[in-house]
This record gives sequence, structure tokens and C-alpha cells, in this order.
Amino acid sequence: MKSHHTEHRDKGFTRVSVLLGVVLALVVVFILGTRSQIKQPAADLPEMDVSLQEALQDALSRFIRSKLVYGTVPCADPVEYFQSHFYLRTYSGGIGQVRTAPPAGLSAQAWDELFHRAMASSGFAGAALSRCSLSVLGTGGRFHFCLNVERDVNAPQGSFLRTPYIFAEVSIQLQDLKTGQNLTCAQYLEPGRSGAGAVVEYLLFSIQSKEDSLDVTKDRKQFSLRR
Repeated sequence: MKSHHTEHRDKGFTRVSVLLGVVLALVVVFILGTRSQIKQPAADLPEMDVSLQEALQDALSRFIRSKLVYGTVPCADPVEYFQSHFYLRTYSGGIGQVRTAPPAGLSAQAWDELFHRAMASSGFAGAALSRCSLSVLGTGGRFHFCLNVERDVNAPQGSFLRTPYIFAEVSIQLQDLKTGQNLTCAQYLEPGRSGAGAVVEYLLFSIQSKEDSLDVTKDRKQFSLRR
């Protein structure tokens, strides 16, 4: 037969256990709630309803602001930054590499014919693709590189991720946005330079499939941002 002391002790342990369980449950609820409130960049998520132009501007802006931290060349590495992006990747190959690898589901003949027209080295898209191997990583405050979009045939209808092939030629110039003076990486990083920023321009090329033929569209965009 248990003594009164033992009964009181058992009841005390039970109350403590229940209290600890309630506290732990509240902690779990708080953590899950906090995580759900963390805002992820909409343009960085493939399932979000954003345009490719919005996605590019968002990604390039974050690349400049988060990775441009060195005053000497290379001032920032786009390869390192974009390797963890959901669908944007740097590209430094040539026309031949793209030409010999037609996207799945496309006519090989139609793909090859495209490289005798817009995607030829003398064509408006092919000339840009030829420049992708010319990587500039901060010389004179200038950056030049190319990006392409990793295709996802399982993406929702209407998503740009379903497009057979997309690439962008990117040009960035660090600049004092107050005076218009071009800046080097070291000048851009000077703490007292309140006008430090960048002018970003890109040429965006999309290869679309229309019945039995392929067409290339071009879009030029420019924007500026402060440091």
C-alpha cells in the first residue's frame, strides 16, 4: 500500500509531465507558425505566378546586392550564386553546344534549321549566344555573362518553364547613380558613396514551338538599382 508521500509525489510527477507536454506543443506550434511567415522571394519559386522578366530582375538584383563584396576582380561569381537557383543557370558555352542538343519533344530538323536563321552566328540571337563565352566579372565595374532557364516539361500550362529554350545575355555596369560616373568594384563598395548602384541590361531570347516550326523572340530590358 502506497504512503501519502508516494501518492503526492506521483501526482506531482504527473502534473510536471503534463505541463512539459503542453509547453513542448506550444513551442512546436510557434516554430511552425514562424516558418510559415518567412517570405520567400516569389520570383525565385517556379510555382509562383510571375513573369520571366520579374524573375530575372529579382535574381539579378539579389545577386548584385548579396554577392558583390570584393573590391578586386573577380568581384562576384555568378556561377556560384545561380547554381542554387531553382531554374536559372549560368551558360558559357557556344552555339555548337546548343545546336547539337535539341530540347526533348522538338523536331531535330526544325531545330537545326533554326541555326541557319535567327540562331546562326550572324543572326540576332546566335550572335548573342556566341558572346556567352566572354565572361567579365568586375573589370572596370562591368559584368557580362549569360543565363539560361532549365526547362521543366511538368510545369503548369502557360509557365515559361515549359518553353523549349530560353537564354539571356546580361550586362551590368556599376555606377554612381547621382553623377552617372562608372565605378570600379572598390569605388562601389566605399561606405561613404551614397549614390553607388548599378545599371543592368539584358537581352532575353525565347525559342517557341509553333506547329511544325520554331520561332525566336527577343526582349530588351534595362533597370537600375541602388546598393
